[in-house]
This record gives sequence, structure tokens and C-alpha cells, in this order.
Amino acid sequence: MISAQFVLKYALTVFLTACSILGEVVHIKQGTLKGFKSESKNGTTYFGFLGIPFAMAPVNELRFQAPKPHLGWSGERDATTEGNICPQPAWYPGNKSEDCLNLNVYTPKLNSSAKLPVMFLIHGGGFTSGGAKFSREKYLMDQDIVYVSINYRLGVLGFISFGDEVVPGNFGLKDQVLALRWVHDNIDQFGGDPNKVTIFGFSAGGASVDFHVISPQSKDLFHNAILQSGTASCPWAITPQSIARQRAEAVATLLGCPSKPTSEAVACLQSLPAKSFVAVNAKFEQWVGSPAVSFAPVIDNYLNQDAFLPNHPLNLSPNQVHVIMGINSHDGSITVNRLCANQFKLARELEADVSNKLTVLTNIQDSISYKDKKKLSDELMSYYLKGENLTEETMEGFSDLSTDLLFSHCAYKSALHYYKHIPVYFYLFDIEIPRSVFNDVFATGGCAHVKGPGHGDESYYLFNDFGAEIAKSELPPVPEEHEILGRSFLALWTNFARTGVPGETWTPVKSDNIEYLNMNKEEMTMRNGFYEKRMKFLDSLQWVKPDSDLAKTSI
Repeated sequence: MISAQFVLKYALTVFLTACSILGEVVHIKQGTLKGFKSESKNGTTYFGFLGIPFAMAPVNELRFQAPKPHLGWSGERDATTEGNICPQPAWYPGNKSEDCLNLNVYTPKLNSSAKLPVMFLIHGGGFTSGGAKFSREKYLMDQDIVYVSINYRLGVLGFISFGDEVVPGNFGLKDQVLALRWVHDNIDQFGGDPNKVTIFGFSAGGASVDFHVISPQSKDLFHNAILQSGTASCPWAITPQSIARQRAEAVATLLGCPSKPTSEAVACLQSLPAKSFVAVNAKFEQWVGSPAVSFAPVIDNYLNQDAFLPNHPLNLSPNQVHVIMGINSHDGSITVNRLCANQFKLARELEADVSNKLTVLTNIQDSISYKDKKKLSDELMSYYLKGENLTEETMEGFSDLSTDLLFSHCAYKSALHYYKHIPVYFYLFDIEIPRSVFNDVFATGGCAHVKGPGHGDESYYLFNDFGAEIAKSELPPVPEEHEILGRSFLALWTNFARTGVPGETWTPVKSDNIEYLNMNKEEMTMRNGFYEKRMKFLDSLQWVKPDSDLAKTSI
């Protein structure tokens, strides 16, 4: 006989399922969420749900372990305020805590049958900083899509690796995978289509997206990918196993823990406060905040079938997804502000020790042999600066050097690797925006930057107030010219999320010449031969250590 209690419980379950979306309240598998209602830039009503935990706090014995799914909560959870961001440098605003594995969802339609395309942002920040809260939703909510932004573990806490099964590394990437699984399981309750998910990001976010393009652990969790100024094969995006292990042992030693065996090292490290790992990360900087990335993803083939990255990215076949990838024409100008400050003081330091400082500044120090440093550095300075010293007149050439070493060449190599297997749409963003995020907001010394779009500047068209919270200043109104350009740019990204094709006139790469969309203020047109001479020059250099796990492919 069926009990009255069973009937009541069944009826309640049916009611919650049928009415899981009511006003600003959403019921998901973990529990009930209370969100907020707001208006987009153009007046579209949308709903937001902030700080939703997708994983248990990676603390104590869960620190340096793969993330565990969050078990849920009782009652109604307030989802109207931002969650914690992960431990990182103090100048990033926000509450910092290891209990940071949460995400934000924004949707214009709280209807489980809406089936809207989902755009899933992985933030940048050199695998060391950043958070979901810094990329706002107001522009995207006019595009009839569901927008998800996430937090993941950063720095030592997210990417330390002892090169074994005890502390294998790639924890931040595994956090991203679990967040993608959360989206697959829950996004329909926010009006999203789990079968139409596009992951996107710039810089380390773009590289993270690329890691998912080739990781067996990410297969079938998304359908389109947008890599903005960052790929998995960039020299700053992957650390050789041997160097990762050396750095992990150095972290243990610096923090007063045994470095071997790993089990004893991790037991000690798990007992320390999170701020210890933010402080120790800075000790790996060698010159003016460089290298920008010291703890990055690693090849973890020692995990066998459980490996996230079983080989170098250029040796792995991509998952069957559609890809947009590209760079900004002056991505590398982030290095220029440092060098021209204080009457070119740091430029003179670089020239006096170019073999060490150039390789560190461009983050290629882990990819080359010590004996090759001077020859390679001299060749690079000679080609890009024509043998001249660093001055206001030659900074454009140095910006090109940095752009190519940090962003262009790895994007070029990834496109060559992918286009024979999957659709790849390549672009060059060449629109100088009114306020360059990294060149203006984060400039040091007040020196004029190289003209042209710098690193992250395309985000001006994707997110309102990008960089304003970090800089603690308001951005000026967007000029009408850039309103029009922004709409065109947004249309490409959101059309791609809807259909897997960004636009009729943007055709995929079909040859080694790299056909690409050139975006400038006047027009967006297809061109052939992406930085052909510069890429050919870099291909001619022998700059990969023969004994490095990065040397398994031709970079």
C-alpha cells in the first residue's frame, strides 16, 4: 500500500519540477536559488544568479586534489551577491578565499524550454589572477543567450605539480571541467541548451579554452570554442614536467615543508594558510614581474587514462568542435609600458642583459636551452629592431616581437594543427579602442603606449566596464563609432554560439597560408597569409630544448 507520506513527497517533487522556475527562483539538483532581476544595456529584462557553488571548497585534505561536486544546500540559497574569488594578489578587489569554486548565470528567459545558446566564459589573468566578477553581463544580455562565468583555482593552489599521481597538477583546469559538467546538468533550468555550449576566454582564458579543445576529459561537454589571444601551445601556457617538479619542490622548501617524498610535502602544505601560496608565487618572478606565468598546466601522462593532458597540445587531435581563434595586432604592447617608463630605465637594463631578461619577459625561458639564450635573443632583437636600441621609435618593433613570441606564433601553429580536422575561423583584431585596458588602466610610469589594440582590448566590445573595477575608476561613455563596431563584433561571437558559424563572409582556414578575418575600423575583410614573413622567421629558429617534454613537437 502506498503511504500518504510517499504521495505527499511525490506530489512535492512533481510540483518542484513543474514549477522549478518561478519569478527569480530556480530549483536545480543542488537546491533552490533566489536570484535578481535587472535590465541590460538596451533595456532587456534578465535574471542573474551569483556565487552558485559547483564544487566543495578545496581546503584541508581536498587542497591539491581534483575538485569534488558540491553536495547542495537546504532551504533557499541567496544568489544575489558575488561569491568569493580565488586567492590571488591583494590588489584585485573582492573577497578572496579557497572556498571560491562558484559560478554566475545570467539569462533573459527563465524558461526551461527556451533552449538558448550558452556562452561559458573562462577568465584570463595568467593562471594567477582574475575572477568571474570582472566580466559583466550587460552587453551580452541583449543577445538572447545564457551567459555563465566561473572561478577556478589559481597560481600555486591551482597549478602546482610534483609530476606524480599524488599532486599531478592541472587542478584549475579540472575545476573548469567540473563547472562544464554542472552546466550540462543544470543549465536548462535557466533557459539554456546543454547541447549548444560555447566556451570562450582571452589570454590564459583562451589558453584554457584550447586545453579543453584537446583534452579527452572535456570531450562532449561543449560544442564551440573561442580562443582570444591565447592557446595551449603558447610558451607561457604550459610548463615542462621537470621544471614544474623543480618549482613544486622549491615551493615546499620556501614554505618550510619537506620537498620529498610528495606525500610528506603535501601533508605539510595542506596545513598552511592560503595566503602563503600567493606570497610564495611572487618569489618566482625574476625581473619586473616576469615571467608573468610560473605555474601553468602540465602534461600529466603519468595519470594514464585519467590524464587531462596526455601529450603536448600540438600532438593531440582536437575534439570535434568548431573554433574561432586569433589575436590583437598589438597584444605584446603589455611589455612596452614597463620598458619605456622612467626614461627607458628598464629598456637599458634589458639591453645590458638581453639573453636573460628578454627570455624571461617573453616567457620563453622554460622552452630554450641555456646555451642558446644569447644567440636566440640576439637574432630576435636584430630582426624586430633592425639592430637599433630600444627607443620611442623602435618600440613598435619590440611590441611586434612580444606579440609574436607571446601570442601570434602559438596561435598560428595551433591553426595549422587544427584546420585539417575541425572548422577553424582565424582573426586579427586591429581596432584601436578609446581606452586600452592593459595599456591605459594597468600602465606603469605613465609612458605612451604603442598605438593599436593591446592585450584584452577586444573585451571592450563584450563586457561593460571591463577593467573598471580593478582600476577603481569609471570608463567614459562608448563613442557612437565604437557602438556600431561593438555590435558587429558581438554579432560574430553570438552567431557563432548559435550556429557554429560566425558569419557568411568569414570563411574557415583552408590552407597553410592561414586565411583570416582582418578587423579594422573601416571594414572586416578576409585576407591570406597571417604575418607571413614574421611567422616564417620564427619557424626558422631552433628554440626548443631537445631534452624538454615540449620538444616532442616542432614549435
